[in-house]
Amino acid sequence: MMLMLQEALSSYLAKPGAARARELQQTVRRLEGFEQDTPWIDRAIALAQQSRHDELARLLRALMPANFGCPVAHQLYAEALAGLGDAEGAERERAYAALGLELIDASGDGSRAKPWWVLHVVDQYAFLDAHGHEVVSQQLIMTDPAHLDAIECADGTIAHFALEAADADS
Repeated sequence: MMLMLQEALSSYLAKPGAARARELQQTVRRLEGFEQDTPWIDRAIALAQQSRHDELARLLRALMPANFGCPVAHQLYAEALAGLGDAEGAERERAYAALGLELIDASGDGSRAKPWWVLHVVDQYAFLDAHGHEVVSQQLIMTDPAHLDAIECADGTIAHFALEAADADS
């Protein structure tokens, strides 16, 4: 499965675009251990806030590669590695966090017709935060085969994100 991830990543990097971004996201969805939910997020944030870098690094290492492309996971992992003195590893994880945001951006335009595709709900918030948007409200729109979140931002922007239904065929 790692080979499939490496191939999808190489394919995207060779020719970025919506189709290859979605292909890479689909590959991640098929990885063993992938979960749409992020039950680990509160624990990871608490460990980061407490500067418990070793525990945080172990937690996030165990979540990979099934959480590859999750900007929050990669950013927290970067913080943990930096705290442990692994500057090279921290830089790699920051690059993966940026790539996760790039994949979302490449997947659509945020409109209802061409929503940004995400692997996790938390990715939506990371994306909007990275683009300087403050979330005001969120509305779930049930569609098939994806669920859309219409997120209203403080500046009046409405951003649409698609999250595949848990039972959708990948």
